[in-house]
Amino acid sequence: MKFEEAIEIINKHSTTLSPESFLKFLLDYQNSDHPSLEKLEKINSEIIAALECINQESLSKGLQVIQINIILNITVILAEGWDMYSRWIKDSPVCKAFLDHYPEILSDWGFAWGRILDASTSDLKQALKNRRIYQSEVGNIMPKAQRY
Repeated sequence: MKFEEAIEIINKHSTTLSPESFLKFLLDYQNSDHPSLEKLEKINSEIIAALECINQESLSKGLQVIQINIILNITVILAEGWDMYSRWIKDSPVCKAFLDHYPEILSDWGFAWGRILDASTSDLKQALKNRRIYQSEVGNIMPKAQRY
């Protein structure tokens, strides 16, 4: 994936203008009891691939490649995602399987974004995999040094 494509993907998912965007997904399923896990997984794959590309670009060219619009759009994705999660766990009959998996995806995006910003990880997929292994072995709390 080229850097420009990664930026387009992040831009797409931070608005409701695209029918395939994360924000449109949230809008479509905000009052549903069966949000599509399949659609969420597709969105997750796109966002993780874009974050990996942004990470590689920032490692090779420096953090200055991350312009303010990228920061804003990723912030919107994360903030809106967590806001909807808060709504779903309080006021919605969303199925447990979805509610168990959804925060893991948002957490992965936040973790990957933190790793991009601290420029410490050359392989985000491996870092995410290691994080999942660690969490399954000792619980959800990671030592501060391993979080970011």
